[in-house]
Amino acid sequence: MFAAATHYPEDPKKSAEEQATRSEDHAKRMGMVRHLIDVVGLDINAPDQPPGCTKGMHSAWGTPICYVAGEGWEKDTHELTWMMLDRRADPTPALEIAKRDGNVVFTAEVEAWKAQEIDNRKCCLQ
Repeated sequence: MFAAATHYPEDPKKSAEEQATRSEDHAKRMGMVRHLIDVVGLDINAPDQPPGCTKGMHSAWGTPICYVAGEGWEKDTHELTWMMLDRRADPTPALEIAKRDGNVVFTAEVEAWKAQEIDNRKCCLQ
């Protein structure tokens, strides 16, 4: 479900109308994710399966951010990744998936988010 908020980058082969529709759809999906986390209170670090579960989805990846890492790098996951990290998503299991799948884009997004968090905490006293 969280992976549904990812979107493909702009495609010059698509018309301006198609691009606008894709952007609107993306904004709606991001709004849905924000609502689930901020209003409904969905646990951003809850696994998709209870511990020890042997039934259910054969492709269960873990926490919501794990699905973003597993989506592949052809989609734009910047906004979704940063939003989830801003809301305290633990990137550790997702980084393992990204490493396994060779998703260097996701790894770079997490590193960039961590870097800006550190930059924002620097003391600015002169």
